Amino acid sequence: MKSRLSSFVRRCAVLALVALAASSAFAQSTPGQIGGALSFDGVDDWVHIPTTHPSVYTLYKDVALQENEDALTIEAWFRVDDMAPGRVHSIFSNGTNVPNMSLRILVFDGILEAGIRNGETEGGAPYPYKHWRTPAGSVVEGQWHHVAFVVRTYKYGGQKVRSEFTLYLDGVQVAYHNGGFYGLYISDMYGKIYYVEQLAIGMDLEYASSRYFGGAMDEVRFWGIARSASEIADNMHSPLTGSEAGLIGYWSLDEGDTQPPTITFPDGSEVTVGESTTYVDPVTATDVTSITQVIDESDTGHHGVFESGGTPTPVDLSVSGTVGTALGDYTLTYTATDAAGNTATATRLVHVVDMTPPVITLNGSAEAYVVEGTDYNDPLASALDNHDGTLPVTVDETLGANSAIGDYTLTYTATDAAGNTGTAERLVHVVSFGDAYDWEQVPGSAVDIAFGGNGVLYMTGSDSGIYKWEEDDWVEIEGYGQRIGVAPDGTPWIVNDLGWVLRWDPESAAFVRVPDAGEGGAIDIGMGGEVWVLAEFGTPGIHQAYRWDAATYSWRETGGYRGTAIDVGPDGSAWMRINDGDVYQFYMSMEEPFWGSNSAIGGGVGDVALGYDGSTWCVAEGTGDGEVRRWNVSSNSWEKINGVGKAISVSPDGIAWVVRADGTIWKGVPGGRYQ
Repeated sequence: MKSRLSSFVRRCAVLALVALAASSAFAQSTPGQIGGALSFDGVDDWVHIPTTHPSVYTLYKDVALQENEDALTIEAWFRVDDMAPGRVHSIFSNGTNVPNMSLRILVFDGILEAGIRNGETEGGAPYPYKHWRTPAGSVVEGQWHHVAFVVRTYKYGGQKVRSEFTLYLDGVQVAYHNGGFYGLYISDMYGKIYYVEQLAIGMDLEYASSRYFGGAMDEVRFWGIARSASEIADNMHSPLTGSEAGLIGYWSLDEGDTQPPTITFPDGSEVTVGESTTYVDPVTATDVTSITQVIDESDTGHHGVFESGGTPTPVDLSVSGTVGTALGDYTLTYTATDAAGNTATATRLVHVVDMTPPVITLNGSAEAYVVEGTDYNDPLASALDNHDGTLPVTVDETLGANSAIGDYTLTYTATDAAGNTGTAERLVHVVSFGDAYDWEQVPGSAVDIAFGGNGVLYMTGSDSGIYKWEEDDWVEIEGYGQRIGVAPDGTPWIVNDLGWVLRWDPESAAFVRVPDAGEGGAIDIGMGGEVWVLAEFGTPGIHQAYRWDAATYSWRETGGYRGTAIDVGPDGSAWMRINDGDVYQFYMSMEEPFWGSNSAIGGGVGDVALGYDGSTWCVAEGTGDGEVRRWNVSSNSWEKINGVGKAISVSPDGIAWVVRADGTIWKGVPGGRYQ
């Protein structure tokens, strides 16, 4: 009889999975009352039927829509293997709590219990859980028993009027209730159904951790009708065909683990790897212990599906075949077998191909410099491939005299016969004249330095002495000062540590004091076409620009801004660094000369110098050395020059000289290292 059922359901039923809701596995099928049975370990084994499955939908839809009554019959064979005092074994449950309806069948202390909570309320409070029990000792440990629970709710005009509950043990009625409105199904005035969350065999959904079933179960059946005692007795000892009238769920629980392991290729069953590499196999195999379960769908169209809530466990995997290092195709065959003897096989095709790109070697340095306006003489590169030997190399760009200032990455490329491309890069800096500027140290230790229009050069030394540059060395002259300026005719002017302004007198061969500007306390002097000085303006520490009037032998106030450094061009117009580091220009050509702000001149200036060639230079502000800059008239901005300094002056031919914070003196070398 059992063999006929198995043959039948394999022909006309769909497969479903019964599995653990935890990591452990069901035991193999054990002898039951009707063929095999399913073992439950009492720890974490249970069968899950989700609400998405059609049988659950049918169970709580079709019967609830009957016109005159709702009815349900639940049947199962069970054997409890551990009847320890107080231990509860759940045969069946659905839902978890109100407002869902909840139905459960339990065994404990030799007692069989069937109970229900329907989700309705009475007096604002939910109906309590109702149950019916057999006498103690009715259920015997280690012995097979049959349970049937029948629920019938009578309706009138779509409303429940009376409920009937009958509990059978081993085909004998052991409990009965008739009356009240306490029914299994809940329908609102529109006939809508409140569906349960899930069905569970072997676990109480409300008390899962403490009510797992320990033993075995067989022949779980759900009927959408109220079966009589004689109908129950007629086939409780026989298998079903699956097509019986009123049958909406049928699970024999006797098939055993028939599902093979799963072999997984995370990167696909066909892969490509490079030659001469160690092949690392990512293939894995896992298994979820499962039971093949079926239900006939020829008449009802219902499917019984059991889902696994467990985690797949690894299974030993064997492989035949190897992957060589030579070019070619290799086939690997994988085999996995689970504890039940189910075997899975799979194959993988591994293509070993040339994936090694040519090696490109740069000729010359990987970083190069070229001054703007000149061509870059590219030394190019060579390429060597492991299969094709020497290959031609192409470069994606060439640099000519018209190349703009900036950094250029030249990419050299070679491709072998297999299509592998090798590349190499060279970084070429097209630098401005300023970037190419270099410096040559000259003797001496200075505080300030200044050129005259005739090319004569003076400095104030670190010892406050005054020195003149002659024949590649310094010659001291009489006097002491901190800041210095030189007139076009070569006459030096100084500001000493007292803030006095003094001019060289050739007749006395000494520096003579000129009248104070403003309140005295001069801090800087500059001259080109005229002589300018920064002196205190009313308040100690506040300095304003004053212009020397040779006719009146006095200083003329220019007004405007407070400054900290000043220099004068050959046309007599001054550039002044004001207190916040910005630079302002005094426009002599205007009808009303004035200090004009030019935001483009920018800030961050420490010292400024104007050359007789028309160039304007500065060093950035700071407590130490700042970067050297030159004013770019075309872009109306400061152009950064390679080099640093604290004080700066410019020769008549446009060569910058700087004094660094450590007192050393440096002469500019245009073109420098890139010449």
